[in-house]
Formats: sequence, C-alpha cells, structure tokens
Amino acid sequence: MRKIDILCIIIILSAFTTVLSAFAATDNFYELSESAQATWDGTNADRLKPKTLDYTYTYGDEASVTYTLPWVFNYYGRNFSQITCDTNGNIWFYAKDLTRPLDLASTGREHVLSAWNNDLSSSYYGGVFVQHKIDPERVVVEWQTETYTEEGFFKPNIFEIVLYPTGVIHADYKSFATTNGKDFGSGISKGDLSGIFLSLTTNYGTVFSLGGLGGRSFQFVPTYVDLTAQANGSFGPVALPDAVVGTFYSQSVTADIGEFGYSTWSGMPRPYVWSLKWCSYLPDGLTLNETTGVISGTPTQGGVGLHSFYLDVQAPDSSSGLWLVTINVAGITTISLPPGKAYMPYSETLTTTGLAGPFTWSVNAGSLPAGLSLSASTGIISGTPTATGCNRFTVQVKNSLGKAPKSTLVLCTTTPPVRIANKAGYLTIKEAYAAAVDNDVIQIQAQTFAEDLVTDDIRKSNSTITLDGGYSSDFSTNNGTTIITGVPHIVGGTVKMKNIRIQN
Repeated sequence: MRKIDILCIIIILSAFTTVLSAFAATDNFYELSESAQATWDGTNADRLKPKTLDYTYTYGDEASVTYTLPWVFNYYGRNFSQITCDTNGNIWFYAKDLTRPLDLASTGREHVLSAWNNDLSSSYYGGVFVQHKIDPERVVVEWQTETYTEEGFFKPNIFEIVLYPTGVIHADYKSFATTNGKDFGSGISKGDLSGIFLSLTTNYGTVFSLGGLGGRSFQFVPTYVDLTAQANGSFGPVALPDAVVGTFYSQSVTADIGEFGYSTWSGMPRPYVWSLKWCSYLPDGLTLNETTGVISGTPTQGGVGLHSFYLDVQAPDSSSGLWLVTINVAGITTISLPPGKAYMPYSETLTTTGLAGPFTWSVNAGSLPAGLSLSASTGIISGTPTATGCNRFTVQVKNSLGKAPKSTLVLCTTTPPVRIANKAGYLTIKEAYAAAVDNDVIQIQAQTFAEDLVTDDIRKSNSTITLDGGYSSDFSTNNGTTIITGVPHIVGGTVKMKNIRIQN
C-alpha cells in the first residue's frame, strides 16, 4: 500500500473518532457519550486472593456477590451504600437475587446497571471481581466471563464498570472472544414504571462488538438535580440550571425519600409522583412531568426573569417532600421599541437579564429599517431612518457560554412633520430653519404648529429659504394649508412662504 493511502486511512479514522466523542445521548437524568480514547482500570481478578473490605469476587453460573461501598453512591437520585454484582454482567442496587436477561426499560427490580445484558457464565473461567481503588476514589467491577452456551470453550470476554463518588459511571469494553454472543439491551435503568433508562446498545451497538483495536470506553454523567442533597436538609431554595428563551430546556429533579412500593395490578415498582404546590407555577413554556420529575419545554418571552415555585414529591410508601425551587429564564427584556421618525436620529438600547457578559448582539431574522444598525457590542439600535413603515425582525444576544436568547421586535418609522427637502427631518419649523442653508426648501405637513416663527439668525442675512406648507402626512402631495399660531419675527435674509397661514 502506498504511504499516501495509509495517511488517508489515519485521517479518516481520526475524523470518525472525533464524531463519536462528540455524540451524546440522554434520558434526562444521565448523558451517555464515548470517550475519545479507550481506558482500562481493571482489578486483581484473582480467585485465590483473600477477600477484604476493598476486594471481593464470585464466579460460576447465576452467582452474585454483595459489596459494601466505601462511600454513598447516588444513582438516579437515590443514595446507595451497597451493590450486588452478578455473573450475568449486572449491578443491582436493590435486588439481591438474579435475573437474566432483563428488560432494561422496566426491570421490575428497581435500579440496575447492565454492563452486558446476556446469559453469562464464569464456571470454567474468570468471575466478577469488585475492587476499591484510590487516587482517585472509585470502585471497579470487572467481569471475565464466557457466554453460557460457550462455557468451557475458553472464549473469554472482558469488560468493566467503574463507579465514582461523584455519580459518574465509566463502562470499558476491553475484548470479546464470543462467536454467538447476544445483547438484550445494555445500559442503565431506574427500573420502575417511569420507563427511565439509557441504552448503550441502542446508541452504540451490541457490547460484544465494542472490543478489539484497544477496546472502547463510555461514560454516564448525571445531569439531574438532587433536591435532597442540594437543599442539605432544608426547605430550599434549590436553584435549577438557567433556561434560555427560545431554546428547548429539559432538567430532571430527584429526591431521596421513603421507599419504593409496588403496584397491586402489575407487581412493578411505582415511581414517585411530582406536582406543583401552593398555587405556584412554572415559567411560561415549561411543564412538569409528574411521573419522571422532568421539567421541560421552550421558555417564551413572557417567562423572562427569576421564577420560584414549590415542588412536591410523593413516594409510594406515603413519604413526601416539599422544596422551594428556582429557575432563572435568561432572555432579552426589551419587548417593544418606541417609533422613529424618518430623517431624524434614532437611538434605543436593548436590554437583557439572566446572562453574564460580554455579549454579542445580532439581527437573527428580518431587517432593521433602512438607515439603522445594531451595535454588536452594546446592543444599541441607532442611525437615521431613511424610509417610513414598520419592520419586523428578531434580535439575538449571545454570551461566552453560548447562551443565545432571541426576541422578535417591531420598529415603525413615520415621517416627521417638518423636513428639509432631500435632507433631514424635524419636529418643529424653528429647528428646521436653524439647520437650513441658502436655497433650502423646508417642507411642512398640513397641520397646526403652535410656535413663534423667529428668524433673526444673522448668519442667514444673505440666505433665501422657502417654507413650503400644506403637505400630506407622507409628503406625497401638498394641497392643504399649514397653520402657524405664533408671532412671526423675521430679521435679515429672505423667507418665502407657500400654502402657509399665520394665525395669531
């Protein structure tokens, strides 16, 4: 093979690895992604080594070992001090007996972590080994096993789960020798009627296909907010992550209260029941799933700001909890703009809340009136409109964290009552006259102006300025009459008037 072909393959493989590490799946409680590089921790994996508080194991067919963790491990919002590891590739958090294969979506046996959901055996080879390690703190559960149909043929399969005190879970798949392996759906599951689970098999393929070429590694990172832990024994408040107007939001909450119960009609574990209490409500656009405890939706402009609400949870054994919870909805607080006048300077500052700067402002859709622009750094809309009408546009503000709320605004520009032809607009005749130069024509709408016409500017003593009145509101015709109810005082220069009546 030519060197250039090898280089091509390396580039393609590198690109593929990058894509894999960028992908992430979620069940709203954990985020599953693949590590950029495979890792392996391992245990002593020795059947002859004495069992201690930091090392234990079992082997055989349908065998299990219960291990007391050196610290509390929070899994789907519940705190556990023990795990039961079976020789079928599973870690159980409540159940102490075995089952296989299992339905990951609803195990009927509470919380489970299935590294390889299959009928496995270590009667002739290997076992399941559990070892506590430090620097960093972790517990490694390693399987060296054959499938049940291949036991005794020495077709070893080696994989592991690593638990961290932070709640993070690593799954490492080192090597597989099976030729007839099956995977009934591996991953993590809450194991109750809520149907909350996250399948590694669905997102990355059967686990026995993940070995070879150095293996592959994955991590489950918790994304839920544990109200019990965050409130630290108090009523709250507990702050949830910020939401952003116009961006889909999904945040799960959990609590460690009571005990799980079982439905009389299905024999399945019943989930908690979540609800809002004391007439409180979520920000506009968000809803609460009473079974899963997931708050989700797309916040709207009406929900901008800090919101407080009371979240109640009922456990199957009638235990309950109530917390004060807050969500800050970041967004643009400017919801309307004052109208502008064509040919007159305009300036208006857009404002936002719930975001840390610096900001970058932009027009996301539509366009500003001609002659106006939006400052990317200050959020100021400024300039001199050169046309009339109403423009609908969407502005967006983005900060360094990538949060980017949007707001749709309307800005209307109308003609000023007075203008210097082909130049600027003004609100009064006096302002226009002060800005006029020799031979300028001041066009004036057909309305009444209560002002004195004072023209004693010595700089205009040699100028001729025309006041042309009677114009329509859009200056398209001038068949009317402009009325000035003030005192005319003209000194120096020449002022010509057309369609104007002085009325004292």
